Amino acid sequence: MRTSEFDSSDEEDFGEEEATPFQISWLSLSVVECSQSLGICSLPGCRYKEIRRNLQKDVAEMRDQGVEDVFVFCTRGELVRYRVPSLLEVYSLNGLRVHHLPFPDGGAPELPQCSCILEELQDCLLNQRRTVIQ
Repeated sequence: MRTSEFDSSDEEDFGEEEATPFQISWLSLSVVECSQSLGICSLPGCRYKEIRRNLQKDVAEMRDQGVEDVFVFCTRGELVRYRVPSLLEVYSLNGLRVHHLPFPDGGAPELPQCSCILEELQDCLLNQRRTVIQ
């Protein structure tokens, strides 16, 4: 990747943080006869281009919405790019169970990894755990 494509430069940004609440879209899984909902959301604390989120506030909002498990598909490099290199650790410190199953943005997991994702996701849903994917 060329450096010019990397919009979140190493320079410190001084833009104001967004005051909007952290959004989680909850998808009903009733179509597959599951009583649970599955959350989809962006990365908490993300600082990329014009986005300036606050990591601690966003994770607190996730906890307030009852999130217990988080599936993170971003690679460590992508977490650095979006300026949340410690996201997985922050989740753990806040009592969230982390499922880090990375594959490159725009790509798809290989079949064995896809199987692992589905097994872990099924386990969370069957055990009535409030789960989010990112």
